[in-house]
Amino acid sequence: MAWTNPLPQSLIDADRTADAPIPVHYPFPACDVRVLREDRQGVLWIGTWNIGLMRLRNDQISVLTTNQGMASHQVEALHEDAEGTLWIGTSLGLCRLQAAEVERGNPQLAVNMSQYGFPNSRIHQVLEDDLENLWIGSEDGIFLRDSKRVDGRCHRTVSESGVSLIRSG
Repeated sequence: MAWTNPLPQSLIDADRTADAPIPVHYPFPACDVRVLREDRQGVLWIGTWNIGLMRLRNDQISVLTTNQGMASHQVEALHEDAEGTLWIGTSLGLCRLQAAEVERGNPQLAVNMSQYGFPNSRIHQVLEDDLENLWIGSEDGIFLRDSKRVDGRCHRTVSESGVSLIRSG
């Protein structure tokens, strides 16, 4: 499904096989939607700029905020990795929801990742490469979480001077 947010307090499920988008209205608070992501379970995650991360599942909306461990109410990026973990880029850093928590249908824990060396600034993008490494684009540069590192830490790949710190080989 392709989702859009054309009007305040509404979503449209733009079924690609239909001749026209089908409006699907859900009762959720007025918010500034920044990013939409449908996960492998069919749950729609809605990143907002003013109330946190919303989850639409079985026609029910729930909201994750700083009360559940989010770094900020301002969500700008969402990515589901190969293991089903949801990575959440906010204005104050990166958070994650473990796949097991998401699958239980009650994700109440968002871990603030600054303790693992992730940037503690606005996250613009989270991508995963073919080796399951995470690339994080932030106001402080580009960071890499090497999937082979057991400790889960990340490191900056570009220095303040713009010189690449990635080594090949």
